[in-house]
Amino acid sequence: MQRKTRRIIAAVAVVALLAAGGAAFTASISGAGTTNNTAAYDGITVNGAVLADAVYSFDGTGANITGVTFTFTGDLTGDEVKAGFGAATNTDCGAVTSGDVSSGNTTISCSFSPNEPTQSASTLNVLVSNN
Repeated sequence: MQRKTRRIIAAVAVVALLAAGGAAFTASISGAGTTNNTAAYDGITVNGAVLADAVYSFDGTGANITGVTFTFTGDLTGDEVKAGFGAATNTDCGAVTSGDVSSGNTTISCSFSPNEPTQSASTLNVLVSNN
């Protein structure tokens, strides 16, 4: 019971930090795939992990972002990843499995439904929580 309470308190604290804008701010991301990093040009706010790279996927016209593939530093097996643009509701990208970890880093893809219009996508919020 105590373990569950600690997780709830931790989750509430993370959400509060995200809402207050107190999360770590990354103005730019280096690494493979950054040439496709045209969205979230104002930055990516990450809470709960260290983001090494973000590679966006677009529809055939480029007018909409259909998803993003995140590469995090370290093994995040068992953690839950959520992402969303601006004030939009976060999309649940799913739980990280051992198959998402390679060479000590974690790569997980997130699909957005509905798609995010590329023109209005200025800030991407990412939340990684321990479940």
